[in-house]
Amino acid sequence: MTIPQPPEQPQDPNLPPVPPVPPVPTEPYSAQPVAPQPVAPQPVAPQPYGQAPQQPYEQAPQQPYGEQPAQYAQQPAQYAQQPYGQPGQQPYSQQAPTETLAIIGLVTGIIFWPAGIIINPIALSKIKKTGNGGKGFAIAGLILSIIGAISSIIAIIVTVISIATSAAIIGGAVGEYDEAIGDYGQVTQSVGIGETGTTESGISYVVNSSECGIESVGSEAEYDLTEAVGQYCAVDVTMTNNSTEPAYFSSSDVTGFVGESEYTNDSSATYAGAEDGGSSIISELNPGAAGTIKVYFDVPDGTALDRVELSSLATFTDGIIEVKL
Repeated sequence: MTIPQPPEQPQDPNLPPVPPVPPVPTEPYSAQPVAPQPVAPQPVAPQPYGQAPQQPYEQAPQQPYGEQPAQYAQQPAQYAQQPYGQPGQQPYSQQAPTETLAIIGLVTGIIFWPAGIIINPIALSKIKKTGNGGKGFAIAGLILSIIGAISSIIAIIVTVISIATSAAIIGGAVGEYDEAIGDYGQVTQSVGIGETGTTESGISYVVNSSECGIESVGSEAEYDLTEAVGQYCAVDVTMTNNSTEPAYFSSSDVTGFVGESEYTNDSSATYAGAEDGGSSIISELNPGAAGTIKVYFDVPDGTALDRVELSSLATFTDGIIEVKL
């Protein structure tokens, strides 16, 4: 290899001559291989708790300007830019709001099913049009409303059946009661003094006499003297038991009337007048036996009994025998 020499300059005659420069011998260039040197490991300083140890910095090899590393030469398909709205891109979406009618329909389905039957179908139709949420609420409210309607129908049917059954039972009981009491409280016969009135069970009554204007009954010697407030009317009644069972005869079987006014007997006077031909106040008459009671009624002065009604408590289903005085 020859080193080029600079061009010669004209020599100044006033300067001493410059000796020529001898040529420098040169040798051809040859690259000598360099042996790789081992790299000593770098000590790693301890790191605080929770931090990863730092790695020694390694400089990436420099690439010529204008060239890219091989790993960046091609991009994966998923990182390729996609136009907006094209497949492969998930656009941002906001959760739809819950339909208010669906919530109202669920509440009404629980507490008032008729309203739920109306509101929940409307809510489902609105959700289908608007895309709002709450479809599950509306369906649940509709199901609860249907269950409430079915329960109400069943309850109404059961109530109607119960009322009908109760009415039938009450009607049967009333019929049996009417049959049992027979002619109780009703006048079945009307006779006069000395005439016999007989009930269906075979109890016969005869009013033997009726006397008014009596001021007192009993005697002072027997300490049973009873004085009338107005006047006493004494009614003599004979009862004959023609039935097959024992019967009771009492002064309470005889009721007196003055017009429409009703009078009960004076038990003290009746007891005191038992020695005047009457029997005790209450007598038990076996079949075929007869007994007489003189019953006293305290009525106002100047009045008299118009009639008496006879009925036995033991045979109250036989009705009432009316005796006109």
